[in-house]
Amino acid sequence: MKRSLGILFFILGIWLIVAGIACSSKEPDVFHVSLTRNDNEMLSVGQSFVFEEETLTEALEKYKPKLPEPLPNNTQLTFSYAGPFFGLLEKDNDLQNIKLTLDVNMNHDLTDDAAFDLPLCEDWKDGTVVKVARSFDKPEERIEWLPYKIGYSVNKGPDGKVRENIFICSNYRYEGEFRLNNRDYKVKLMDGDLRGRFILEKLVNVYVSLGLKSEQDIPGTAKSQRLFELAQLEDKLFEFKAIAEDGSWIELAESNLPTTAIGKPAPDMEMTDMEGQSFNLSDYRGKVLLLDFWPVWCKPCIAKFPDIKKMIQRFEDKPFAVIGINIDDANRVDQAKKVIAEYELTWRQVVEGKGEFIPSYQVYGRLPERPMSFPIYVVIDELGFTRYATNDFLKIDRFLEAHFSNPEDPQHVLFIPLSQKRTQQTRPVITIDFSNQKVKSLIETEETIMPADIPAEARIGLLPNGTMLIAYPSPSSDKVHLILDSNRDFDLTNDEGKDIPLLNEPVTDDEQTTKMRLNITYAAGGRGFYTFYFFARPAEETKDDLFPEILFRGFSQNHEGFFFDGKKEYAIEIQDPTGDFLFTPEDSTNPNILELKIKKKDEWITLHQGIRQIPIGGSFYRLKSISDQGQLVELEKEKSKMISDG
Repeated sequence: MKRSLGILFFILGIWLIVAGIACSSKEPDVFHVSLTRNDNEMLSVGQSFVFEEETLTEALEKYKPKLPEPLPNNTQLTFSYAGPFFGLLEKDNDLQNIKLTLDVNMNHDLTDDAAFDLPLCEDWKDGTVVKVARSFDKPEERIEWLPYKIGYSVNKGPDGKVRENIFICSNYRYEGEFRLNNRDYKVKLMDGDLRGRFILEKLVNVYVSLGLKSEQDIPGTAKSQRLFELAQLEDKLFEFKAIAEDGSWIELAESNLPTTAIGKPAPDMEMTDMEGQSFNLSDYRGKVLLLDFWPVWCKPCIAKFPDIKKMIQRFEDKPFAVIGINIDDANRVDQAKKVIAEYELTWRQVVEGKGEFIPSYQVYGRLPERPMSFPIYVVIDELGFTRYATNDFLKIDRFLEAHFSNPEDPQHVLFIPLSQKRTQQTRPVITIDFSNQKVKSLIETEETIMPADIPAEARIGLLPNGTMLIAYPSPSSDKVHLILDSNRDFDLTNDEGKDIPLLNEPVTDDEQTTKMRLNITYAAGGRGFYTFYFFARPAEETKDDLFPEILFRGFSQNHEGFFFDGKKEYAIEIQDPTGDFLFTPEDSTNPNILELKIKKKDEWITLHQGIRQIPIGGSFYRLKSISDQGQLVELEKEKSKMISDG
């Protein structure tokens, strides 16, 4: 009997070992998610048509479209790679009658397509919807007419030249749901390529939004990404394995790559440098390690190579090292090596030819303000913690200066990258300041150029972001004339003025206001083109000055970033109090600008609101600065007693 039991336990043990091996080698579960197309869902990322002769010549030679002969008067040929589309634009001089003939049946023949009215508009939402034929092979051969939104705009560039543009974006998206760990998730597939077809290895501007079903439709919670990027769900990464040509399904599976975050241990990774030598990130423990991700096509990345050289020299007496990680495909490896030789890069370089699928990029590339976009700089500290990540080299420079300036307390200053978070909060209504002493100083400088014909009763003011404007009565009694320094060059002679409405009732809709464009250039070199909505209110009769109030409706611009201190996960949220697309030093003094949250189980709990006595770990911090784009918050320790945040 004992012998029989022994044999039984032996067999059971062998079975458990075999089962364990089978489980450990099991392929990860693949989630097959069915998707349904929803029309009238506009994607805010689109493509433009071009009028340049060189591009048109190349397109004509490649596609050989059939065109009307001769072309009608006042007609321009235009082309967009997104279709590829050919079109004929016809317009009169005052832009009151704009028509477009578009190859909607996609047969490269513009003689069998009817012209339609093309609206003159500034916002995507004001375009017209046009349906375009798209052919599919699977699951069966067929043609579907997909809706696109298209419009025409005219803008004046920074150089003063007028530029016309036809923009087009998809007016559809695909949605589906799946269940993971007893939680419901929602997938949104968005066609920014405008091709209507999905071929996994060829997608560039196709975006996927993946998150909890309960949060996906709340503005600011859904994060979009491209299909070659791994998606993070809870504490795991997932890769997109396959997609239907017509967008009717998508498959994803769990990846074996680890995750990281600011303040968490940096995952160790093995790499091979250009010399063929294998090494691990952990080999650099005891040093501050800068990871520089770059492809050959990224001119800003390459432009910073000389600055990295200077940085290495400046910190040569510090425990500091740099690793360059190239993310080009195999067919660009030779170009990458040529760049390395040309710039005489002496720090360690990894050129593996794996493209965006190189594991280090998939793990660390999701950390900066603009995840998976270039340049990308990541810092791992002496203890092996992921300490900071950014797309801006100047911010890395500041981080290292702060880090090495206080070697006894490397966390004396915390650098936390922030990403934009859209919300449905109440839009702020801001009154323009016409009494600011700064205005008088600007007028007196030689840099400011004012129009010669402005009336004596004109008022000169500033938006909260420092943009100058001029306001004076319009010939119409219910209007005020406004000139906005739209390119922020302190020269208001080259800016077009507009009449804004004088309103008594509260403004609840942008259609009640006058739209004016503003071009903002940021310290990091980025540029944004924004639409501001202006109106005026009659002055209160009790005031001595009866000049109308000039106001604009701002946009709730929230930015958030996540980081760890030990095992505690925090979130910092910054809200622009004026909604003017620019964070100023004055904004940083607003006590309501910062909110700190801590994660307890699956919930975020507000821990602190304010710019001082911010409790993190065992210390208090104060708000030191916010970058003008809202993509970096710096917190500095206060000299307060140790505390606990629970």
